[in-house]
Amino acid sequence: MVKTADIAQLKTIWQKQPAHKRYREKGSSAVLAPIVLTEGEACILFEKRSEDLKHQPGEICFPGGRIESGESARAAAVRETCEELVITPEQIEILTPLDVQSGPSGAPLWSFAALIHDYDGGYSAQEVDHVFAVPITWFMEHPPQTVTIDYVRDLPEDFPFELIPGGRNYRWRGRPFEMYFYKHPHAVIWGITARIVMRLTMIFAGDLPDARI
Repeated sequence: MVKTADIAQLKTIWQKQPAHKRYREKGSSAVLAPIVLTEGEACILFEKRSEDLKHQPGEICFPGGRIESGESARAAAVRETCEELVITPEQIEILTPLDVQSGPSGAPLWSFAALIHDYDGGYSAQEVDHVFAVPITWFMEHPPQTVTIDYVRDLPEDFPFELIPGGRNYRWRGRPFEMYFYKHPHAVIWGITARIVMRLTMIFAGDLPDARI
């Protein structure tokens, strides 16, 4: 069981991690992986997106969204989390920046882990269908299903094949990519959300050299 004491010990490690810098590329976004304590046990809080949303309705995700002009990734993650979980910035204690992922559009997606204090289970019904929490220990005990795929190279019809050796028969190198699927009884957690969960699980399990507990 991951307990409050484990969180306190990790804080001393995470405080040494470098902060994300500002990122101005159009389409960049940021998400926050919320950790809540339930009877002293650390749990990861998830959202199910509203079915009324235009993009990715019904997906399991973390709170987050686009980084606004002049805004840091951290500020964006906090702002979006406050809006979606109906909490204040004072309730959010950023623990550490996590890996930078590639979002659906290909633009960077910056992620953070944070402890949410005094959370009462609220959320914005306009964006969120419901929320649920899963103990971090559950992810340690249930490794994800892993599927390796190759990114599809979709070339336009007017691509100048005549300028490259082999033309249309040129042997492009594939770009393998691992996708993870956590099959929790409450929902399937996959995609970028699952990658962030795996990173957190590795940290708490002590599988990363710079983040042992």
